Amino acid sequence: MKNMSLFEKDRRSAFIVIEIILIALFIAWFIVARSVFPDSKWAFSMSGFVFFFLIYLFRGIEAYAENKTDRSYYYHWSASGILLLMFLWTLTVEFILF
Repeated sequence: MKNMSLFEKDRRSAFIVIEIILIALFIAWFIVARSVFPDSKWAFSMSGFVFFFLIYLFRGIEAYAENKTDRSYYYHWSASGILLLMFLWTLTVEFILF
């Protein structure tokens, strides 16, 4: 499994653009959420979960499209699955307790 950073030389430009768009949307959402929901910790923590879930999901799709026989995409998809479970668990606990 090779390293997949944002500025890796061998990455396809479409996946780099998608990742840059996700980062820009995360920053824009963070700025909007700070002004719309100033006292809500939920908006900030959940946006982090969703951001990292989408990043790992798209990196898994990229690894799958690049090399299906290597099966390195399992690592990215399992990371996004764990983040999704954490998101759902936090959401469930948030609504049960509050």
